[in-house]
Amino acid sequence: PVKINVSIAKASVDIPTVASKIYTGNRQTAENGETELYTVSENNGGINVGRYDVKLLLKDSANYHWNGKADDVSEITLDFGITKADNEWTTKPGIVGWTYGEAASAPVYAAKFGDVKVEYKKADVEDNTYTTTAPTNAGDYKVRFTVAATDDFGGLSEVIGLNIAKANAAVAAPTAKENLVYNGSAQALIASGSAKGGEMQYSSSKNGTYSTEVITGTNAGSYEVWYKVIGDSNHNDTEPVKINVSIAKASVDIPT
Repeated sequence: PVKINVSIAKASVDIPTVASKIYTGNRQTAENGETELYTVSENNGGINVGRYDVKLLLKDSANYHWNGKADDVSEITLDFGITKADNEWTTKPGIVGWTYGEAASAPVYAAKFGDVKVEYKKADVEDNTYTTTAPTNAGDYKVRFTVAATDDFGGLSEVIGLNIAKANAAVAAPTAKENLVYNGSAQALIASGSAKGGEMQYSSSKNGTYSTEVITGTNAGSYEVWYKVIGDSNHNDTEPVKINVSIAKASVDIPT
């Protein structure tokens, strides 16, 4: 008798590719699933950017082997990758201005990933003066919205303008002195007014020189007194207002 040795080689199984995924903030696993030739023995995935094991096990290692691997290798380990995501604003940053003395408006914003930091500074100062405290005084400001980049997602930054308008000053108007009669001396023509948020000033003509000194008159006749408020840094100036005042002639008794 003569013996003839014959062998049947194992069939090869192509090693599948494992597609990566982009970071979402949630746990993700590889899409590779069980087939008629192998099972998925490990596919835990992960949340953060990185590489994660995906293990595949041949169902019939006696008759199959992995292409490119030794015949006795029944389980292989592949890499599943989670890659860094681009970031974006899901709500565009914005803020509505307000008037001095009013409650500050809340900024609006939302980012796809990460925490948003909101900072403020005067419009005409250096960027290193940004602070998280919202301004209260009237003026022009810059508001910066930022998300710091991480290993998992990109950063964001946007700067917008903000105006806090000046408020109107609270004015207690001056009033004309009544029943003034010539007496040879200078007499105050008005009872002084006051202003909260500025300085009350007076003049004898609309476009004349204004000061805090009350206007006086000596001779009998008609007078104009103009007043306005010069607002402080948080309040508007007022338009000049006219008050008409008169000093009556003094009477002289007719002698007997």
